Amino acid sequence: GSTSLSLGSTANADVESIALGDLDGDGKLDIVVGGDNDLNDSEVSSFRNLGSQSFATRVSYSYITPHTSTVTEVKLRDINGDGRLDLLANTQKTSGIAAFVLFANLNSGSGQFDSYRSLYADGSEAVTSFDLADMNRDGKLDLMISSSPLVDQPDINIALGNGDGTFKNPTNISSLPDVAISDMQAADINGDGYLDLITGGNDGVQTQINVFLGNGDGTFRAPISRTRAGGSSLSNIEIADLNGDGAMEIIGQETGSILDIFNPTTQLLTTTAYLNLTNRDDALAALSVIDQELTRLNLQQGSYGSMLSRLQVAVGNLESSRLNYLSSYGRIVDADIAQESGALLRNSILQDIGSAILAQAYLSPSLALTLLGV
Repeated sequence: GSTSLSLGSTANADVESIALGDLDGDGKLDIVVGGDNDLNDSEVSSFRNLGSQSFATRVSYSYITPHTSTVTEVKLRDINGDGRLDLLANTQKTSGIAAFVLFANLNSGSGQFDSYRSLYADGSEAVTSFDLADMNRDGKLDLMISSSPLVDQPDINIALGNGDGTFKNPTNISSLPDVAISDMQAADINGDGYLDLITGGNDGVQTQINVFLGNGDGTFRAPISRTRAGGSSLSNIEIADLNGDGAMEIIGQETGSILDIFNPTTQLLTTTAYLNLTNRDDALAALSVIDQELTRLNLQQGSYGSMLSRLQVAVGNLESSRLNYLSSYGRIVDADIAQESGALLRNSILQDIGSAILAQAYLSPSLALTLLGV
């Protein structure tokens, strides 16, 4: 069956982004959507999951913005470490300026957001995408932001988290000339245990992705760029191992119906990835890393087992050869002993024959003398 959820009474209400999470701690996934309402104002709505494909009445959260604006991206994360999911929403306006706000989930068990406040807005640039992850391994979620100024070039910034719902001042990661960034994701793409940052966008001519390899301390290396000629802006980025080779692919959607898959150059790493268990999100993410390690161990165990079997066969062959050589050695030694024994017997026979002849020779004259009566 299917269930329909209404966001407004007219066709003017639009949905731009959806996030799923357990807002009220009842073990069921609730729905949060971002978009605009009947008046084309930015609006966030939540639907509590009652079970059996039924949902509670929509609860909407509007905040003061000029008309003709919409919430383009929503994400649920526990920003202040209280065990409840908070909501971050990014609003785009027709003027290009955006409001980037945090809705705090402070009322335990209600599943509703209690307040909102602006996190990142200076009036001169619009946030085009964002993501949250613990980039410096301190157990606190950090905020990565891509922004497009009205002039100059787009920036990528990181605001390290304080763990209480606030963030330090943003630090510039990189400036990408002439690249309009439409999406970003944090993921460990090279398997070293440090989260990396992947951005997708367009430079006006071609689709472009940039991979910023993380150093594990909130800093990044110079970006690695991949492009597709003639492509449009890349959004809805996902990171996954599609072909089971242990390397992560980058999947993204271009404007329209084109789906891009970027395959990495692979290099096998034998080190164990760094696991951060200091917060719930990273601890859950560690389960997939552990599963990958177990899969790799099973594959290596099979490879080693096959090699061990071949070594055991080789040892058996060597032992058989050893026994054959020992048998040959024994026969050769036995032949030498037989030769010596034969020579000894020959000498003994010759000696006995000589003694017999001498005795016979001595006996014959004695008989003759006896017959003669001498």
